[in-house]
Amino acid sequence: MDCTYETIARDLDITREQLAWFCPEVLGTRFLSFRKRQRVAYAASLLRLHPTMPATAAGQKAGIADKSDFRRQFAEVMGMTAERWRSLSKQ
Repeated sequence: MDCTYETIARDLDITREQLAWFCPEVLGTRFLSFRKRQRVAYAASLLRLHPTMPATAAGQKAGIADKSDFRRQFAEVMGMTAERWRSLSKQ
């Protein structure tokens, strides 16, 4: 899940510079912000699909290995903790 500029650019057969231009111009955000949102969205889907999975394990599978980074990024993107999101997604 952890993709770098180089990996994505190579997969798209473009240069790193072209990818750096593409993200803000087409996606409206920087690559790192886009990647953060994608990681958190993936972790959120794991939490929904696997209700007993620890939130930090979902973060690790999504490419955010550090527990505190995962908590901070999840709250920043989703507006709540992973535990709160999981409880609300069950309803």
